[in-house]
Amino acid sequence: IREPQNLLLNKSVSASSSHPSCPASKVNDGDASQGSRWAAANSDLPAWLEFNLGSEQTFNSVTITENIVPNWASERITGLEFQAWNGTEYTTISTYSGTIGTSKTISLPETTSSKFKVLITGLQEDTTKNSKGQTDPSIQEIELYYR
Repeated sequence: IREPQNLLLNKSVSASSSHPSCPASKVNDGDASQGSRWAAANSDLPAWLEFNLGSEQTFNSVTITENIVPNWASERITGLEFQAWNGTEYTTISTYSGTIGTSKTISLPETTSSKFKVLITGLQEDTTKNSKGQTDPSIQEIELYYR
């Protein structure tokens, strides 16, 4: 049995904004760690990450690893929207409401597209000692699969 391939790995990615030390290129580099993460520059919604898959790819599952660090970063993301490029524009294929926790895999309708976009549509305040009240989203890794 062949392992599913992460369709986003090292693909071209852009973001609505990025913290200077946490660029968008860190969100799909295969390293799900605090040292290799994307962080938005602010809490403006929707924050988004847009991936160019290079060619038409079929997918049905996305895994998101949020940056959760004891005393420094708690769950901040509470809403997501997933979009695919249809050749003319982005269309919404799925939405998610709720927290992610450290990592969450979300099923998507089977979709074929050359571009994939993740929009962060909801945020809550950080509850940790050192970052209390902050809402800037930060994601260690986003992976896209056909399972």
